Amino acid sequence: MPLSKDAPVRNSEEIRPSPVGKWPLIVFSHGLAGTRNTYSQFCSNLASEGYVVLSLEHRDRSGPAFIDPKSGDEQHYFKIEQVKWEKGYAPPDHMPWKVEQLEFRRNEIYEALKAFRTTDVAGQVDLEQNIIMAGHSFGSATSLSILSQPPPSDFEPLPIRQTILLDPWVEPFAPSGPLPLPLGEERPTACVIASEAFTIWDVNFDRLQEIVKAWKDNEKTAAYLMTILRSGHSDFSDFGILVPWAKRGAGVIKGTHETVMKFLQGSLDADLKDKGKVMEIEQVKKNKRQIKGEPGELFVHI
Repeated sequence: MPLSKDAPVRNSEEIRPSPVGKWPLIVFSHGLAGTRNTYSQFCSNLASEGYVVLSLEHRDRSGPAFIDPKSGDEQHYFKIEQVKWEKGYAPPDHMPWKVEQLEFRRNEIYEALKAFRTTDVAGQVDLEQNIIMAGHSFGSATSLSILSQPPPSDFEPLPIRQTILLDPWVEPFAPSGPLPLPLGEERPTACVIASEAFTIWDVNFDRLQEIVKAWKDNEKTAAYLMTILRSGHSDFSDFGILVPWAKRGAGVIKGTHETVMKFLQGSLDADLKDKGKVMEIEQVKKNKRQIKGEPGELFVHI
């Protein structure tokens, strides 16, 4: 893909008229062991549709590596065994560390948007009416954390009206679930797309269903939960197409993009009509289960 550094931004009214006359903004948060670059297919596809995509490089030590802007040192993925807790405190598992990482990521997103407002591009981007929050895996957890927690001190709430959650990992949240804080009278609409691998992970998926059902607790809020059959967790990233044996990745990225665009454009209801059904899981091998259906099929849960 040809790229141009610091390319000028075209006037949105020349190409895509909108109520506010500006380009819509999507903020994307990567998953564990991911980076801002490992979702180039997903993010560039959205950019090609007329969205400005702000893809963050988180510095919570959840990615492979980053350069510390203050010291200039290279920092690597931080394992739970490396965490030094206060004397006398021994957490039962790694969840307290993940909760702290989520708080760090939340602050990063607010700071990143603050910095983005100072750029020459910001004047052409809708930062006041509708910010779209998106993420994959732990990045989806980050999006849920942003939506369910008040902003840091000295920051105003973000005007998030839509959210795209790819294969959310919801274990770090309390049993009550990360329900979004109300923005006015309505919650943001939500498009949740799961891989089959995460759907048959019962502990995570049962909680995810509870969250989406509670999210959609009134007729004013649209929330969708779907699974792409035969898909894996990493198929939403570039990893699904980088290795020669991962043939399904391109299909997952294409199907995800088409579904996300229908959601953003408000036409998903018509497309999903009559697609909901009871999920049946079959044992295909001794240690392998799968959902009944065809590869690439979009299974609708909610």
